[in-house]
Amino acid sequence: MRCFALLFLFLGSCRPQENACPKDANLICIDGLFPDQTEPIDCTIYFGCVDCQSTQYTCPGGLHFDDYYEECRDPYLAQCDPVNYPRNGSAFCVSSSGGRTVGPLNPFKYTETLVNYKSPYAADTGYWSAANSGTFFFHLAGGTYPNERFNLSYAGSAYQFTTVRNSSHHQYDLVSRDMMMSFNKYATMAITLEVDSSTFSNTRRQNMWAGFNLEEFMETTIAFYAISQEYHYAVYPGLTLVFEDALINIGNAYNPGTGVFTAPVSGLYFFFISSGMEAGFEHRSQFVSNRVPDPISELWRGLGVNTGIDTIGKSIIYQLDEGQTMQMLLVGGEASNNQTTLLSFGGFLYDPFPGTPVRAWLVQSATSHVGPEDPLNFELETLNVGGLFDPSTDSITIDTSGFYYMSFYIGINKVDTAHAELMHDPVGSSARLLIDVDRSTSYNDYEDTQGRGILVHLKAGDKVWIRVVTGNTVYSDSDKQTTFSGFLLHAIENP
Repeated sequence: MRCFALLFLFLGSCRPQENACPKDANLICIDGLFPDQTEPIDCTIYFGCVDCQSTQYTCPGGLHFDDYYEECRDPYLAQCDPVNYPRNGSAFCVSSSGGRTVGPLNPFKYTETLVNYKSPYAADTGYWSAANSGTFFFHLAGGTYPNERFNLSYAGSAYQFTTVRNSSHHQYDLVSRDMMMSFNKYATMAITLEVDSSTFSNTRRQNMWAGFNLEEFMETTIAFYAISQEYHYAVYPGLTLVFEDALINIGNAYNPGTGVFTAPVSGLYFFFISSGMEAGFEHRSQFVSNRVPDPISELWRGLGVNTGIDTIGKSIIYQLDEGQTMQMLLVGGEASNNQTTLLSFGGFLYDPFPGTPVRAWLVQSATSHVGPEDPLNFELETLNVGGLFDPSTDSITIDTSGFYYMSFYIGINKVDTAHAELMHDPVGSSARLLIDVDRSTSYNDYEDTQGRGILVHLKAGDKVWIRVVTGNTVYSDSDKQTTFSGFLLHAIENP
């Protein structure tokens, strides 16, 4: 018996033969490297075959053999042990450029792929498919063309989930929304650009669609997604928004009768809201928890000159102890559904599988900032688990390679234009723009909030930050309209 070494392979000790070389249909031995075939399988064991001679090896340092890459890797990357290191699922983030696109289009096809882990999105057809059954989180953003209607809808979902801007009074602008849906394995879905509708996207990636399966990336699944089909008016400041139809309520932590989410376990929770904005009305809502006396963050679109229903939304990640609550308070104006399930509230426990370290941040501003400001100063460090945010540089420095979901929202003053950019400085390369938020023309009579999310693969040593472009103002006050948050979804070096 002989031991041999192969390039790019971490070799361990050589052991007596225990695995037989596999054979093809003609009973000819197959050369190569193979995982352990004994029962129970030992993930640290693998064997090599040359001329029908089998040699068994042990991965060094507790590594596991990855039969796809044919080398010893960290256990969470090798995905050999389904109990302690469950096989992670699919995730995607796609975008498009090319300027103005006019509907109807079914499906709307995205031309640029930022993430397509295990290929859930088919660029040739424009369809996404579920690799496994589960609860899926999605983020959808789109650019609007001046004075034209914008309507992106999910084709294949049980409900009419849409992201719309029906107002005819706007310039180049941005609309975004988060949502969750349950799907069975092999289910498919696509995005539709509706009739009499158009969208605009360039190298700033205004059009973006991202998503992932919670059960495939989170060790514990606690999640809810509720909608309301009612109109809600702030008959008094601080009215709790009640989303009476809980489409998803895993863990029964959301109460559809009161609109309050109560954390069943201590941990980090990602929350998001979307609402319809009726013509001639304002919307002002706040994330509120009994953990702290003051509002956590605010979504505000003031009374403006919009001429049709629009979509507005926002997300944050926040620490709750067991028994602490989160709810949405309507402190001004109204919240509208308008029969298109625009009014929704959701969230989930951020609890990644072992092997993916917990990394999450929420930083906010309570003052306005005039560009150029590079980076944007976030003086309020609300959450910084893992210490990625450095307040001395106002930037995030990545310490673990993997997929990161990030979102940023900015306040917009009634008399100013606003333009903020999410920048990425990869190790060994020059800084580049990932996405931006841009209000190029001041047309609203009062304050506004605008933002979006992105799922992207970042490497250890990379930096990300927000900057304000020259001649623009990012508005924020004590209610914290301007926020930057994110978390590590899945640690992986080379997807």
